[in-house]
Amino acid sequence: MDITQKKLIKTSDGWQVDFLVTLTENEFSKIKLEDKNVLSEYFKGYSFDFHENNVLISRIFFRMEPWEDETPEEMVQSILKEIKDLFRKLIN
Repeated sequence: MDITQKKLIKTSDGWQVDFLVTLTENEFSKIKLEDKNVLSEYFKGYSFDFHENNVLISRIFFRMEPWEDETPEEMVQSILKEIKDLFRKLIN
């Protein structure tokens, strides 16, 4: 499993952040439909695009809350850690 930040750009509405999760075929095969629902429940407001062995995760933050005291880069690192932790649980 590899997770990379693909985009962090300031938009007129806030910040857009995209992550790409690249999984092996074996890892990807372990993700079930109900797991996809768990992702959507856990990460409300995020979009998930499952394609082949990849998952593109996108979100636009209209304001920095609850990360008002973090920079956008720090916010991305916090989200990245959450994504990694959740995907590890799903594929193990």
